[in-house]
Amino acid sequence: MCPIDGYFDIPFAVGGDLNTIPDATQPSGTVSYEQGYPVGYSTPVGSGGFNVPRTSINQVLNDITTAIQAYQQFGTPPFITTTMNGGTPFSYGQYARVLSAGVVYQSLVGSNTDTPPSAKWVVVNPVTQVQTTQTITGTSHTFAAGDNGYLTLRSNSGTLMTDTLPGTSPGVLAQGWSTIAENNDTSALYAFSPGSGTDLNGSSTGTIILGPGQRCAVFSDGSNYWAKDLPGRTRLGANATFYVSTTGSDSNTGLASGTPWATIQHAITVLANSYDLNGFTATISLANGTYSGTATVSQPWVGGGVNSVLINGNSGSPSSTIISGTVMVQGSGSNLTLENLELANTSNNCLQAEYGGVIQLNAGIIFGTSTSQTHMVSGYSAAIIANNGYTISGNAAAHIEAESCSTFLLQAGNTVTLTGTPAFSNQFAFATAGGVITCSASTFSGSATGTRYLASTGGIIYTGGSGATFLPGNAAGSTNNGGIYN
Repeated sequence: MCPIDGYFDIPFAVGGDLNTIPDATQPSGTVSYEQGYPVGYSTPVGSGGFNVPRTSINQVLNDITTAIQAYQQFGTPPFITTTMNGGTPFSYGQYARVLSAGVVYQSLVGSNTDTPPSAKWVVVNPVTQVQTTQTITGTSHTFAAGDNGYLTLRSNSGTLMTDTLPGTSPGVLAQGWSTIAENNDTSALYAFSPGSGTDLNGSSTGTIILGPGQRCAVFSDGSNYWAKDLPGRTRLGANATFYVSTTGSDSNTGLASGTPWATIQHAITVLANSYDLNGFTATISLANGTYSGTATVSQPWVGGGVNSVLINGNSGSPSSTIISGTVMVQGSGSNLTLENLELANTSNNCLQAEYGGVIQLNAGIIFGTSTSQTHMVSGYSAAIIANNGYTISGNAAAHIEAESCSTFLLQAGNTVTLTGTPAFSNQFAFATAGGVITCSASTFSGSATGTRYLASTGGIIYTGGSGATFLPGNAAGSTNNGGIYN
């Protein structure tokens, strides 16, 4: 019966007449789970139709109420055997829970066709669920058997924490071991990864990184480790530094100078896809060396704004850190700030902002050689802003190009220093199609060769009335098609 509270203490027709209903559509046109009651059941019997059989209605309602009762009594559906699935093992998704022989199991992997118990299933035992809280401080901790069943609160007075899940030596934690790990620090990041010979979530380089207040569950299948209930993004609780080195690896965490990433693009991608900046600044710190390849920012930073992500080189020796590929920022709301490094690219532009992107330059920037291309290009409503003075030491086709309603701004009061008389084969500054170059109340120190400027097709170069020889070069600039130089 079904009492008023909705509990099916007795499945419908459990003691009545039942008639098993096949899964597949029946050639005879009779009832099946795939097709239900076909049109023949609405056709008069005298015209070749069927009566609706009482036993099959009993069977449908019995199947439904029996399944509901299983959920009501155990909270978990029974394991689907190969026989129940028509001779094919059922494929369970990761984290699916089933009841088998009175034991609740959770799948550790996707596409799981094993029958529990096996290494692909972990026992969900209420006795070993988190009951006690433990607080662990310090820089690092190796999880042990004694941590089983705890809510582990980690803190380290604002300094990065890097914990380890034991590998094959000294030994993987036993199947069923579990803990909930929580970052209880107010500002530091908390990372943990698998020891040698083991995987975390299917990867030998898998690392979980939690921001302040974030947590996840971790458990062992006896051979490897799995984490669930992960936050969608790691949320910063303070300004953070991420490290890149030419000797690094993009399989590292990037969280310390000893575990740097190898490429700037990887650092950008991880920050864009996996972090919530939460109003703080993320600094990508480059070790000395030369970094090739294009580095592209193509979306706004989650939880960030202008100056949220900064690429920083060597403040004592900016020329020791060289980006030899193009740094590109594209798309409305996308932005990136650079400081203390050299930009040099012999095959393409050094900096390129477009489609609403913004690049800002802080102190310590050097523009090296960009023989056939331009040091800085701003296009399609984008902007490049120099907040500080900088140095030009290398040749280029042009130094500044602003086009298609874009902007280059040299903030007032700054000095651009030219060393070694760089040559500009096209012109030093080029504004076209509504692009605007503003460098008023600033100073250019040193000399260069080449045409000083070209303002074309509605482009504007504004020097605050500093005169035709204000910009570097040894040949006169010009305007055409409505371009303006002032």
